[in-house]
Amino acid sequence: MFRTLKLQLMCQTNEVRVTAMFPIKPKWMYLAPACLCLLLTHGAIAAQSQLPDNARELLEAMQPGFKALAEGRAQDAFALWKPLAEQDFAPAQHNVALLYEKGRGVPQSQVDAVQWFWLAELNGYSRSAKNRQALQKALPAPAFEALCEKLKKRLAENVLADGGRKARRFARLLEESPRALETQAEDAYVWNAVAVALGDSNAIPDRDRLAKGMAPERLVELQALSVGLFDHSLPPDTLAKDYPPKSEEEAAEQ
Repeated sequence: MFRTLKLQLMCQTNEVRVTAMFPIKPKWMYLAPACLCLLLTHGAIAAQSQLPDNARELLEAMQPGFKALAEGRAQDAFALWKPLAEQDFAPAQHNVALLYEKGRGVPQSQVDAVQWFWLAELNGYSRSAKNRQALQKALPAPAFEALCEKLKKRLAENVLADGGRKARRFARLLEESPRALETQAEDAYVWNAVAVALGDSNAIPDRDRLAKGMAPERLVELQALSVGLFDHSLPPDTLAKDYPPKSEEEAAEQ
């Protein structure tokens, strides 16, 4: 289902070239925030960041954007990369975020930059986390909360598809969303449990980490919630704070 990829990127005065070889450990492209030159990132990429089967095609589709940026046509680069970012391709998402951050080819927007850095991070490009966290600190609380709600709606779509990868991604978002810490942990546990059931073994460490310290009675309730989400008997927007549903008497007392 996945392939690995090695990228070699050259940025010269009049030439930008990308070559790809399969199957080799991936290295990723990104735009340096200071000067928007094209560089290679180095360092380990986690197993969950393996590139999809169509990575070669997506990378080839990105190449005109690199050329446009090297020629000073940032608006064209943005127009080329944005559709690829919408396809959840992390390198394109990271580059789109940098263009939003610097206001190159698109009006500057901290909110949009955080959104695309976060999506790239959730799709496996860990380097985006530093960019996202730095910008996120400067966002007013209402703007950040609104962004989290927007991303939750986006990631909840088809959350049970893709062999658990989307469920694990949703769990990571829920764990970092601004809510009570206990509720964050519970929702993240539930969706990591669903991800494991769907076949994503990378979610096992987070599922088990989050289960530690939970009261046995509450853990049983959350496991029932995960089963309900897994077998479609509960809607995917059901949150831990609303489960199990309160009786009419309990609701009246509150």
